[in-house]
Amino acid sequence: MFTSTRRTVVAALAAAGVAIGTASAQAQTVYKFGAMLPLTGNAALSGELERQAIDLAVEDFHASGALPGARFQPVYEDMAANPRVAVPAIQKLVNVDNVPFSLIGYSSVTLAAAPIAERAKVLLLNSGASSARLAKASPYVFNSIPLADLQAKVILWHAVNVLKMKRIAFYYRNDDLGNDLIEYGEPYAKKIGATVVRMESFTPNAPDHKAQLAKLRAERPEAVFVVAAGNETGNIVKQAREIDFRTQWISYAGYENINTLTIGGAAAEGGLYTVASLIGPDGKLFPAAEAFYQKFEQRYGKPREKVDYVAPQFYEGARLYMEAVRILVREGKPVSGENLRQAFLKIDGFESLFGKTKFRPNGTVLKPIALKTVRDNKFQIVKVYSVEEVSAMPD
Repeated sequence: MFTSTRRTVVAALAAAGVAIGTASAQAQTVYKFGAMLPLTGNAALSGELERQAIDLAVEDFHASGALPGARFQPVYEDMAANPRVAVPAIQKLVNVDNVPFSLIGYSSVTLAAAPIAERAKVLLLNSGASSARLAKASPYVFNSIPLADLQAKVILWHAVNVLKMKRIAFYYRNDDLGNDLIEYGEPYAKKIGATVVRMESFTPNAPDHKAQLAKLRAERPEAVFVVAAGNETGNIVKQAREIDFRTQWISYAGYENINTLTIGGAAAEGGLYTVASLIGPDGKLFPAAEAFYQKFEQRYGKPREKVDYVAPQFYEGARLYMEAVRILVREGKPVSGENLRQAFLKIDGFESLFGKTKFRPNGTVLKPIALKTVRDNKFQIVKVYSVEEVSAMPD
């Protein structure tokens, strides 16, 4: 039985992040971290994949023995892909859970959480949001995926220069992500020789798109750049087919969502979009990506064609945090948000699912970009644009 003094000591150690076992057991340092995910709402399916990927990352790191005596503990908070829900979620992680770090996604959510995290000096790692504004959101926001301006550059360049499509329309959600992509995409499309025939927006989570889609159809665009999230893309392409609006859909990583297949069905076939590439120069999955998909299927019974882009991104995000902690432990420094910022900039040669990962001083990364499509109800690679090829495209 614990004495009062013993209880006090245990409580103090637990507050410091040390897990206590029996007297003969080795004490373990527990490193808590936040994970703000869309566990409810229209993106809940993606949120569940993200959670499973993070749990798998923790299991894999513990099994690797890379940091003996360390245990990583994710603290999950539902942000419902909604900035209003995200604010109390980040406040809880900061003020109640006292985490120094949190994974996060969705542009509006990350932008809403950024000032709160910065005041508390908590580092956020965006593993699922694409707005280019995130590059300047806060010194406490790092981005482990290429942002939307880079993704838009590649898909628009491909549509205009490879597919020879000159009449482009935009259909976008009226939020930070959508407005940001339009702000970049419209002038870029014109710069590389396209005519922007129409732009239409929609309210996030809107169930009916047919009125706007009819306006787009009247302009006979050769391609429509759609900026949607969660189940929105599936609804958009399905409703377009219902009014006999057939076009080449082009998009960013948000097109790769299981709901695009389950809701959009045949209407989603042939859509082209960009994501950070899991494919190496040899045309095969990077070894770490191959291992991830095998483990994910073994652990959760989901084959890779049923796992959209968010799962590997959040797996990698969790592993990057653990690598940063390992660096700080090696240097004898406490795991704080400020120290984690410096540790992330020291990550070099990390065996990423997306190839070599190195952060730039502004907290962004430059990686190969995969051009993908939906073929036979599966997300499939069309081409991988190397960092050098992306850099050679006009800005």
